[in-house]
Amino acid sequence: MSLEKASRRILPKRLSFMKRQRNKDNCQAMSNLGYLYYTKGKFSSSEQHFESAAYWLRKSLLKEYELKDSHYYLGLMHQNGEGVDQ
Repeated sequence: MSLEKASRRILPKRLSFMKRQRNKDNCQAMSNLGYLYYTKGKFSSSEQHFESAAYWLRKSLLKEYELKDSHYYLGLMHQNGEGVDQ
């Protein structure tokens, strides 16, 4: 099974779980949700997914500034101009 096929099957389940955790103000879940939207944007090349990723990564940093993954992926998005203003 290709990575793209596997991600199409797994991502919706992961997104559903992360959305439930996000409602509990879980900073790591917000960061993970941002990462999943970022990954989904890479597979679909959808600007909407990149914008959602940027939103959740920023929101996770507002709650807990020390999240290194959020910093990394948001920086990567800025560098590549994906879902953020350059």
